[in-house]
Amino acid sequence: MLYKQEGFVIHSVDYGENNKIITILNEHGHKVPLMARGAKKTSHHLQGATQPFVHGLFIFSKFKGMGTLTSADIINSHRMMQSDIFKSAYGAYCIEVIDKALEAEEHDAFFYELLLGVFQAVEKGVNADTMSMIVALKCMPKYGYEPRFNACVVTGDMDQQQLNAYSFIYNGPLSNQALIHDEHAFRISNRALYLMNLMYQLPIQNLNSFKINDDIKKEIQNLIDNMYDEYIGVIFKTKKLIKQLENLKI
Repeated sequence: MLYKQEGFVIHSVDYGENNKIITILNEHGHKVPLMARGAKKTSHHLQGATQPFVHGLFIFSKFKGMGTLTSADIINSHRMMQSDIFKSAYGAYCIEVIDKALEAEEHDAFFYELLLGVFQAVEKGVNADTMSMIVALKCMPKYGYEPRFNACVVTGDMDQQQLNAYSFIYNGPLSNQALIHDEHAFRISNRALYLMNLMYQLPIQNLNSFKINDDIKKEIQNLIDNMYDEYIGVIFKTKKLIKQLENLKI
C-alpha cells in the first residue's frame, strides 16, 4: 500500500554501502521506519530528505514491517538546526525525549505538534535550550508523572511569591511556611517556578517568543533533571553531549 504523509526525520542511520534506514515521526504522531535505498549517495534524490531534523512530505510503500521510501519533498530542512552544534544537540535531545515517551505502535499527534512548534520557535529566534526544557516539561505526563508548580502541596497557598522550594517527598512546590515539612526540599526561586508553570500550561504556539535569563535557566534545568531522575528514571544519551558543550561555554 502506498502512503503519503507529512513528518520529521527523527532517526537516520547508514545501511550497507548505499542505503539508509530512517524513522519519521508522522503527522499522526506515529513512528514509521523506512528503508531509503541509495540515499547515502550525495547525488541521490533522497539524500537531502533523509537528514535528521528534516520536515517533509514522504511517499512510501508499506505492507508489513519496514516500509520503503520512494520519494520525499522537503518542507523545511532546518539547516539552522543541522549547522549549529548547540542547536543540533538540543534538537536531538528534544527528539530523544519524544522518542522514548512514544511507544512503537502508539499514535499521538501531540508529539508531532510539539516537535513542529519547537522547530518553528527556534527558527524564529527562541533559544533551543529553552525549547528543550519546554519539551521535557510537556512530556512528563506521557511518562506517567503529572507535575504541578503553581501551589504549595502542603498548605495550598497559590501566592507565587511564597513558593521557593520543590519537595520530592510531597511531589510539588513548598511555600515558605511549609519548608519545615521538608528540610531537604530542592530550593528554587519563585520566578523559576512561575516560568515552569507557564511553560507547562501554555500551548506550544504561545511560546514562540519566550526568553529566560541564564541564571533562571540553570535553576529550571536542574529541577527538571532531578524530576526525571526521581520520578521517571529515564536516561537520555543526548544529555551527555549537551553537558560537554555547556562546559565549553564556561
